[in-house]
Amino acid sequence: MYLIIGDERDSCALAVRSGLERRGRAVVVSPNPFGPAGRLRWRFDTETSTLEYTCTGGPADRGRTLEGVFVRSFIALQDITGWTPEDAAYMRSEGMATLLAWLHVLACPVVGRPSDDAWYRPQRSLPEWVGVFAACGLTTPEVVVTNAPGVGGRLAAGWSGQAIYQPMTSPRSYLIHGSAWAELAKVMEHVPVCLLEPLEGPIGAVTLVGKRPFWTNPAPPGRDRLEEGVRRVAAWLESDFVQLSYQRAADGPKFTAVNLQPLLDVHDPPDQERIADEICGRLLPPGPSCSAGGARRNIEVPP
Repeated sequence: MYLIIGDERDSCALAVRSGLERRGRAVVVSPNPFGPAGRLRWRFDTETSTLEYTCTGGPADRGRTLEGVFVRSFIALQDITGWTPEDAAYMRSEGMATLLAWLHVLACPVVGRPSDDAWYRPQRSLPEWVGVFAACGLTTPEVVVTNAPGVGGRLAAGWSGQAIYQPMTSPRSYLIHGSAWAELAKVMEHVPVCLLEPLEGPIGAVTLVGKRPFWTNPAPPGRDRLEEGVRRVAAWLESDFVQLSYQRAADGPKFTAVNLQPLLDVHDPPDQERIADEICGRLLPPGPSCSAGGARRNIEVPP
């Protein structure tokens, strides 16, 4: 049995499910593997800890052994009826922590598992990614954080009178030009703002599955050098499924965002199929399988 953690309407989840089913595998898709999709049992004492997971969804005549997991998204608590806001928030946090720990101890293949840090904060603004991109050899738009209105004006003069304003707490962005500079100056009186170099070239993306990159068409020049940097970003994030967005500029592509839940639809249909097949290939190769009763792994606890 294969488990896809995510929304069954998601195009990427659907493509991977279809690929696995074409190969004769049973698949369950659920946003919460600890809900109707399956049951997790945890036994522990002062010496050992044992986790057992049993799939409860899917055809009744198929085996319940968990053979692989594809992580797309997770909803820890869907129905909050009867819960206070405080208890619902607590249950969501506990559910996220439990799932992350479980994904790290599974013996079967797991694709799309992010690092601990990224698990809790997958969406980040460009200023937080600039250091990572630079360390990995990838160029970004110029980024300035300032609370001095005069600095914004000088930047705008070199940026054709425009800049991109991106709040520090959000990946959303806004084009600033003309009278908007005066409004932004009012914000600068209270907090620093982040200004990005405006780019006018077409937007592209590269999706990495394991070590294999897939570029939106047309791929940028010098892709061999860029692919090494993309792999370094994925290694830093401890992710085997990641998507980087970029925008073309006169001096080459400048990377603008990281998506740990890659969008399949940005690619042409043939590449969408290849990406899904690559994910299936990472789930299907023979290796240590989960126990007959489900996913099981013993963890020795030191005395």
